[in-house]
Amino acid sequence: QKVALSFSHHYGISLMHSLFSGAVFGRATLVTNSTGRLGSNPARRIQETGSFIGAILAPHGLEPGNLGFETAVRVRLLHGSIRSWIKRSPGFMDAYVGEPLDQTMLAMTLGLFDYLNLRSMSRLGVPLSRDDIDAHHHLWRYVGYLLGIQEELLTESIEEERDLWSALVAHQA
Repeated sequence: QKVALSFSHHYGISLMHSLFSGAVFGRATLVTNSTGRLGSNPARRIQETGSFIGAILAPHGLEPGNLGFETAVRVRLLHGSIRSWIKRSPGFMDAYVGEPLDQTMLAMTLGLFDYLNLRSMSRLGVPLSRDDIDAHHHLWRYVGYLLGIQEELLTESIEEERDLWSALVAHQA
């Protein structure tokens, strides 16, 4: 929260870069395009993502019963609904390999908000302390837990997150 609020302009630019960087993941792009949520109204999707981030960054936002916590759990349920719906969509599974919105896709998306976001902020010249980096990673690790990402894909450090990100890029991009 401190990092996002202290460098809000940089954080916003960095997150925007992160969201567009997700397009390198072809399998994830097929799912996103099939839902029509990004291509039909990208401004709305970006606004919804911004609202999600705002809710989790609000003071005490991730405490049970607060908006950030509830929003993260709702996103988890939304992912499950999309996974179920898209497999029944005519023709989708004919052109798709694997499970839509599988654990690797969820981990990749988490990496966009965590590792790639911090990397972009660093490239923008934002001075982040080790405590800032660790706290940011801890926040997103917890969000990943709420989103239902398996424990083995929730990294202990930003260095592990970077390595996982690199492996996911090599595997899926």
